[in-house]
Amino acid sequence: MTAAGIAMINSIGNLAGFVSPYMIGYLKDLTGRTDTALFVVAAGLVIGAVAVACVLRGRSGLGAPQVSARG
Repeated sequence: MTAAGIAMINSIGNLAGFVSPYMIGYLKDLTGRTDTALFVVAAGLVIGAVAVACVLRGRSGLGAPQVSARG
């Protein structure tokens, strides 16, 4: 299970590394400015960070494992 998660993260990172230069070039040609493309990339990073925060907040059992006293 862990290997599949690492492979998925690696695949998404490789895909982003391939798509990002083309997207930045396209947005630069479309708007004539580089900063607009970088704002789009920054917005994607913020959306990703918010998604991770929401997933972590929704999960239970974060932190130290709970020890239950069973008789």
